[in-house]
Amino acid sequence: MPSALDKKALFLQNLKDAGCSTELTEECLLCYNDGNYEKMLCELSAYRRTVLLETRKKQKQIDCLDFLTNKIKKNEY
Repeated sequence: MPSALDKKALFLQNLKDAGCSTELTEECLLCYNDGNYEKMLCELSAYRRTVLLETRKKQKQIDCLDFLTNKIKKNEY
């Protein structure tokens, strides 16, 4: 784990923990080094939307599985 004093290492670790791709991580690092936080926030917001859509899709799948298993338990299938 990076030292609490090493802001760049903490920043990179957070990107990794968030599941950012190598490409996105490199883009954010460039923005970080250039001080272009507005562009970085735009990139991270776009990634967040993608993760949220994936999460909603997975939640729908879970809901369908719950419905199916409940029907099976009640001998309705």
